[in-house]
Amino acid sequence: LSNAGSMIPDAWIHSLPIWTRKRVGGQVVWKWIGLLLTTFVVILSMVISYFVGQRLSRIDRGLSLVRYLFTLVFPVAAMLIPLGAQYFVSDQLKMSGTPLALATTTFYIIFLLSLFAVVMSAGNRIAEIIIATPKIHPKGIDAQLIRLVSKVISLVAAIVIVLEGGRYLGIPITTLMAGAGVGGLACALAAQDTLKGFLGSMMIVLD
Repeated sequence: LSNAGSMIPDAWIHSLPIWTRKRVGGQVVWKWIGLLLTTFVVILSMVISYFVGQRLSRIDRGLSLVRYLFTLVFPVAAMLIPLGAQYFVSDQLKMSGTPLALATTTFYIIFLLSLFAVVMSAGNRIAEIIIATPKIHPKGIDAQLIRLVSKVISLVAAIVIVLEGGRYLGIPITTLMAGAGVGGLACALAAQDTLKGFLGSMMIVLD
């Protein structure tokens, strides 16, 4: 309960004040401090990665396709940070019991949300790369259809990811599907006129 992994030398632990080695909530105090610092680093790193990626992707249209696709590296890095934090808390801080379960579950949920955002972002980037080819006018109907189809595919993939992630967390798939169905029905009833306009516009564009 008081030891750490190989990344945290024992000499560091023994050099800490005595009060940091007292147990609170089943864990020694220095591990709670380590968990707070880890959470802060995760949030800061994800925010920096997200804003750097957003800033690079907003550069003028003259941006090369390779570099534009490279901007996806930053949200992917932000997505992987919670998994690294999960490993650090369990294998290096060696937390245990309920605090470990809460920390790992929280980091996994953050990972799922980040993966959702990455999938949506990847769909948009792939659509823009296709539209950037000389044969497609960026403001034409073909470009609009490509963007729409890309968003629909990305949304379906993201929903599948959320359902699978919920199943991994122990939520029955039937419960997730029922919740998605009820939520979809509520949205459909609340936005009937909007959906009519959207579907009507889609039929006109397809024709």
